[in-house]
Amino acid sequence: MEVKKSKINNKGIFALKNIEKNQSICFLEGKEKTIPEINKVIKKIQEKLCVGGIAIIDFPNRFSPWHSIIKPIMGIDPHIHDKLYSSKDISELYKNTGMNIEKIKRFLFTSRRLPTFLLPLFVSFDIVFERIPPFPLLAGIIMVKGQKT
Repeated sequence: MEVKKSKINNKGIFALKNIEKNQSICFLEGKEKTIPEINKVIKKIQEKLCVGGIAIIDFPNRFSPWHSIIKPIMGIDPHIHDKLYSSKDISELYKNTGMNIEKIKRFLFTSRRLPTFLLPLFVSFDIVFERIPPFPLLAGIIMVKGQKT
C-alpha cells in the first residue's frame, strides 16, 4: 500500500502512498471502504504517526439510506470490497489499533453524481439537516479524527 504526500505544506502530511516514520498528520478518505482489511491500514498508520500525531479518516455509514436504498435504486453496483461502518464499528477499529478517537463528525453527503444545478440546493439541505436529530445518524459519511498517544 502506498501513501502519497499532500500539497498542504508537504510537511508531515500523507494519504495512501509511502507512509514515512514519525508523520504528524494523515488524511485517508474515500477509498478505504474498498480496502478489505482496514484494521491493518489503521494499524500501519498508527505505527508510522509520531506520538500526538493525528489521523483523519472517513468511513461510509452503515445506516445511511444512500448506501442501502438510493444507490441500488439508481442502479449503482457496490464495489466488491464495499464495507459500511457504524460509529461502534469505528470505535472498535480504533481501540484495537491503539488510536484514540478525538472527534466524530457526520456529513449527510451530497453526491457528485447529482446534476450541477441541484448542487446548491443539496448543500443547503446538508447544512441544515446535519444539525437536526435524527438526520446525523443517517449521514452518508462518518469522519473520524484520531490521535496516537
